[in-house]
Amino acid sequence: MRGVNTIDDLKFSIHHALHTKKNQKNVKVYRQFYFDNDYSDFVLKHSSLIILLHNSWTPGVFQKMNKQEFLNTNTTLANLFRKLGIAE
Repeated sequence: MRGVNTIDDLKFSIHHALHTKKNQKNVKVYRQFYFDNDYSDFVLKHSSLIILLHNSWTPGVFQKMNKQEFLNTNTTLANLFRKLGIAE
């Protein structure tokens, strides 16, 4: 996801999970939620908080994509970026 702009943490109520323990269960849930499905409408309707986790938890295929390739995916994270107007 090279080239993705930073996000205004206060504007979007973002929590950086710096103290979340990296284990197989947490990584699996993160990947399923953000990359294996599209829950963006649910997140926008039911949540006032977005949790951004470490890039090391992101599947390698997504890390290697350029910005446009990533934004063309039908994933929760890419769809959130588009719907929030963060993607250019």
